[in-house]
Amino acid sequence: TQFDRLSSVTLHNVEIWRTSTPEPSALPGIIWTFIKDVSKYVPLFATSGTLILDLDNIVDPSQGLTGEYDVTLSATFFASSAKHPPAKTANAIIPISNLSPNTANHVSVPPAFSINQTFPINTIEAYAELYASGNGNEEFWYFNVANQFFNDLPAGFALPDGPFREVRLLVDGQVAGVAYPYPVFFTGAITPPAWRPITSYGALDQPTYFIDLTPFVPILANGKPHNLTIDVVSGETNHTINDNWY
Repeated sequence: TQFDRLSSVTLHNVEIWRTSTPEPSALPGIIWTFIKDVSKYVPLFATSGTLILDLDNIVDPSQGLTGEYDVTLSATFFASSAKHPPAKTANAIIPISNLSPNTANHVSVPPAFSINQTFPINTIEAYAELYASGNGNEEFWYFNVANQFFNDLPAGFALPDGPFREVRLLVDGQVAGVAYPYPVFFTGAITPPAWRPITSYGALDQPTYFIDLTPFVPILANGKPHNLTIDVVSGETNHTINDNWY
């Protein structure tokens, strides 16, 4: 047996797929296949670069965790034609990641993550695509209780910091846009048998959130580095949360 595990695929330091493993049962285990359309990331495939498949796992018989994963990752390329024209893509894709050369490129927030990047001077449109996955005590943030009522509940009944989360993207310290993450029930969530054989939305293909940065293009396209910051806040007065997000 094994818990569900978060996994990601990164190319040129850009995360192109975030998924999780179905929570397997005892021998003979399970087999699953997922097909992900990554056509919008075609510019990343145009040049050679490092592709990273990250799947952290814990094998510890003393905890009853004996399941190991055997993974096959493949890519299929399709030629365009008059009937099937090329997919529309960005001219350039700039990573907002930890830029690790050999491990997962997602970042842990809080604390807020910042990176300096330079945009092409001929930029006319810009969009940020963000993943947002609550971890640990933030996995079920939508069940959390507002701080003003937390002390009225029995100890251990719930977690504080409320059921609201906002993912913010700042450009040079100014809030450029926000996203409100969708609750994703992983296959080990709440009642695991509920997700067999059909998983919940986003469990195998994590949703992403787009923020339109086009209004900031006059600032970003000056040929100089600009600071991009990501953080996650609650709706409480102090904006604190219980654990980290990826």
